[in-house]
Amino acid sequence: MSVYVWSVVIPAIVSAVTGITAVINTIRVLWPSPHRWISYRVHLDKPIDSPPLRQNLQHNQARLVVRRTQDGRTRDVHEASVVVVRVSNDSGLTIGPDDYVRPAVLTFGERKVVGVELSDVDEGLRNALLGSGPDNTPLPGEEVLTFDASEAGDNWLKLPRMNFNQGVRFRMVVLLEGQDHGVKGAAELINGKKEGLLRETAGIGPTSATRLALVSGTLATVFLLIVVLALVLIPPPVPTPAAACANGALVVSGSTAFQQAETDVATSYHAACPGATVSVNPTGHPTGSHQGVLDLATNGRDNVKVRTGQLAMSDGAESGNEQLVPHAIAVIIFSVVVNKAAGVHSLTADQLRQIYSGQVVNWSAVGGANLPIAIVSRGTDSGTRSTFDRKLLDNAPEPPADSYNCVDRDPGLPASPATRCEMQSTGDVLGQVNANPGAIGYAEMSATSSAETTKYQNVQQVQLNGYGPDPQSVKNNQYPFWTVEYFYSYGIPAEGSLISTFLTFMTGDTAKTAMQNYGHIPCVDGAGNTISLCG
Repeated sequence: MSVYVWSVVIPAIVSAVTGITAVINTIRVLWPSPHRWISYRVHLDKPIDSPPLRQNLQHNQARLVVRRTQDGRTRDVHEASVVVVRVSNDSGLTIGPDDYVRPAVLTFGERKVVGVELSDVDEGLRNALLGSGPDNTPLPGEEVLTFDASEAGDNWLKLPRMNFNQGVRFRMVVLLEGQDHGVKGAAELINGKKEGLLRETAGIGPTSATRLALVSGTLATVFLLIVVLALVLIPPPVPTPAAACANGALVVSGSTAFQQAETDVATSYHAACPGATVSVNPTGHPTGSHQGVLDLATNGRDNVKVRTGQLAMSDGAESGNEQLVPHAIAVIIFSVVVNKAAGVHSLTADQLRQIYSGQVVNWSAVGGANLPIAIVSRGTDSGTRSTFDRKLLDNAPEPPADSYNCVDRDPGLPASPATRCEMQSTGDVLGQVNANPGAIGYAEMSATSSAETTKYQNVQQVQLNGYGPDPQSVKNNQYPFWTVEYFYSYGIPAEGSLISTFLTFMTGDTAKTAMQNYGHIPCVDGAGNTISLCG
């Protein structure tokens, strides 16, 4: 017999024995027990004045005092502790008033019972425990939960002879006085298991939910047995490689908005294919969507190394370069951001157009602080700016840049209706918005969603028309500031080439996870189809 068969037969036999045992145990649990018993479980047993709390109070020069008010009188409770205990009928039979030989009693060592509160109990059972008269007072001849806090040493709590249906449970919060710990229970029921003693349990009994779980587990075990035994006769499949690999060096340049996610994908590809190196926006290559595409189109015309070893990232589709082939990668979401000092959390598209046209120059005009507005934009090579102008400004041009430092207007620059500067990267924009109390800008969503806990602590996202930048709002056609991220290759990449295998890797689960970590929506779904947003 082959090593493979032995490696499967032995686990199969073990699984079979385990499965049969599980089935037998399940039948035993599901079959109602002919005995009655009441179970209890202690969830909490702690002094109120515990060491951590005591140290904190002493640090703040405070003293903890527990007081109990009863019948209009208030007194201090010394050495107070709290017990939370769950009581349940975990047996297979209902317990009625005539089934009690001795009622159920809980004792708390040397501690005195001061007060009791009930939780997780329906109204009918609450009345049975506390009394069904006004303010839970017992009716004549009615037996209710008993303790007498007026007599020293009363360390017990007696439950009434109540109707206790199978699977029903409730919790009691008990306030105690005195030094001790531990809870003990006792009861005696007719036809009770082990004389019906109230017993402590570490878990719940076979309620309907538990029975359902046991049935499901048994069916799963049987199914697993069938699968394992089938493996004896079915040889193992030949494993396929996790990723198709090609050796060489690849440059991906262009968009800075997609740079972080792409860097993570490149790292994962190198881990799967050690013979390949992928560099994202390396030094010496232009950044910005338009510049990245232009660099590929220009240099790829006469350079085979560029054509076979370079991709361009673009926030949105590019036109005018027929030799370049687009590959839809993901939906990338952007956000409008402001300095927190501006006092603005939401803007409409109309308000944005008024700000960028210079009609509104102070935040007070849109419900914010009395601060002059400073616009921090991207340059004309930015795909983020193209998306912003197209989606939110209706293709209206932004005013001329009249400032280098985003605060002071420079007399050497053309006059502008609004104070405006231009930055070359996402990080530069966020840095300026973070430093200038009146600044507004725009950037890739994930770079701003964590801004409050990173180096851009003064930057906050702004809702647009009442919706924030998130994938679901985009899918619901509620949030407008997004575009499709395209990768451009020079011509159709050869099958098996580094560019081809890397683009295939971009549609796999590893790359999808990396993109989703930054809030992007992969263009290819789990079935390998292109989603409608990217169509």
